[in-house]
Amino acid sequence: MAREDVEFLSGEIVPPVGLEGVHARLMHYRPYSWLAKTLRKSGITGRGLVIAVPYIWLLLFFLAPFLIVFKLSFSEPLIAIPPYSAILEFVDDAYIQLKLNIDNYRLLFEDSLYWMAYLSSLKIAAIATLLTLLIGYPIAYGMIKASPKWRFIMLMLVILPFWTSFLIRVYAWIGILKNEG
Repeated sequence: MAREDVEFLSGEIVPPVGLEGVHARLMHYRPYSWLAKTLRKSGITGRGLVIAVPYIWLLLFFLAPFLIVFKLSFSEPLIAIPPYSAILEFVDDAYIQLKLNIDNYRLLFEDSLYWMAYLSSLKIAAIATLLTLLIGYPIAYGMIKASPKWRFIMLMLVILPFWTSFLIRVYAWIGILKNEG
């Protein structure tokens, strides 16, 4: 039985082995082959596409909501739906007027409650960082200097506390479901 050679996004041609065979079969479908050819023509390699996915994820689920909240911080609160005023308004059907309200930021800098909360957060962060350095570095140094057998045991002692919440949830579900499944 003859094997088809596979042309990757980079233009490299190799015989299909493992996942490359999947790529060869998918190239027979028009949407997939169109996408692969378009990406190859635009200079995007498979590696570039894999690297781009987390950045697109961050753009959609971090930057976009952040920009929405930032825009809302400059609007006036209203008792309406939506509960804020527009920051861009059309004036005389020819101009766009930008209406920024900085009262929220003025309150942030003038009210001592916000300053005290901010300073308290910085203090807690500094203490946590210092304790982490004082405890973490000696443990890491001890793990590196230990024999391979003890290194594994010490690594498990570090990792196990992170699993406790998962184990507690599993046992809670066992108690809730019992024999009824």
